Amino acid sequence: MRDTANRPDEGRQWLGYPVILGTVSIWAAWILWTRTGVAADYGAALTGADLGVLRFGVPALLLAPYWLRVGLKPAQTSWPVLLAMLGWGAPFVLFAAQGLKSTPVGLMAALVPGLMPLWVALVLGLAFGERYRGARLLGLALILSAALLLIMPSVIGGQSARLEGVPWLLAAGIAWGAFAVSFRFSGLTSVQAAGVVAVWSALICALVAAVTGSKLLELSPAQLGWQVLTQGVLSGTLSVIGYAYAIALLGAARAASFTALVPVLAALMGWAFLGETLAMHEWLAIGAASLGVALVNRAFSRRG
Repeated sequence: MRDTANRPDEGRQWLGYPVILGTVSIWAAWILWTRTGVAADYGAALTGADLGVLRFGVPALLLAPYWLRVGLKPAQTSWPVLLAMLGWGAPFVLFAAQGLKSTPVGLMAALVPGLMPLWVALVLGLAFGERYRGARLLGLALILSAALLLIMPSVIGGQSARLEGVPWLLAAGIAWGAFAVSFRFSGLTSVQAAGVVAVWSALICALVAAVTGSKLLELSPAQLGWQVLTQGVLSGTLSVIGYAYAIALLGAARAASFTALVPVLAALMGWAFLGETLAMHEWLAIGAASLGVALVNRAFSRRG
């Protein structure tokens, strides 16, 4: 499968819409699945390394035909680029899992996928001299205002418990942003990159689990099967292939615009399935983050 970002398939374009909606729904649900997997309140209380083994071990196997073609160190990809790409792998899952132990699903969705374009913009601006105007600048301003709206009331009100997971989530967003910037220099398709990242990350998470301990063997067969399905098959494999296919059908700009739905969908899932209620200012922040992501992604994709 090749990335055809600027040449959407006009004949089958209609198929891209259910594909991209299914993909962003999986991304949003992954936040829910991860929170219920690591938070003690929901029973499983797995470690981030446990989830990482499944999240990357399964796609490492299923995407083997893709990464075996380019190798674990693709010739066209430098070591610094490869190391930066790994930010989306083990570091992202380990940081996100730690943050989700104490942070509601909706807030995580606004702080991680919501803030990721801001980290990318900062790197591109500082390292490559990118300049931001028009819709891109407005989108970044909305994203920053959303972050402040989420964090500052707790800071002012002295609600430290509400902020315990925030540093971890910010680190997860930065790690994801490192992948987003470095991927463009990798010379790989999105599926090839996902396979390479999955293999390295599965090894890293397995090592962390071996050192710190694992709770996977304590799960029942049904619980383990659920984690394999949600973390490995749906999140780790199907969503990657789905997004690449959606880009081929819709083009990068149109497909990227749908990623703005992730914060809203995740917040709604947290409310519907976990009963996690959010204050009005937090819903406003999630809306601002989603609108900001839509503006930034659309502008970047059109230019790219």
